[in-house]
Amino acid sequence: MTQPPQPPSPWLLSAFWFGSSFHWLLLLIILLPAGVQAFVGPESKGTYLGLLTGIGAVFALVLPPWIGAQSDRRGCGCPTSVAAWGSTCWAWGSWR
Repeated sequence: MTQPPQPPSPWLLSAFWFGSSFHWLLLLIILLPAGVQAFVGPESKGTYLGLLTGIGAVFALVLPPWIGAQSDRRGCGCPTSVAAWGSTCWAWGSWR
């Protein structure tokens, strides 16, 4: 008879969240302001950083429920995920 799977170790989950938090700390507090300053210069950095953060917040608020509704309507998340990853790769490719 097989035993049910054991939950992951709390230490493993803590290590994951520490790494994830460190990743986003670097991106949002160090790299994003440096990138904005490189694009627009130091005199307009605050304006464009606020605009970028606000637009990102709107996307983070609106897109997950909309994509979830589209996924539920279709019955599976695979086509939605492929479309999301494809559009992301296309955007990165056209920007570079």
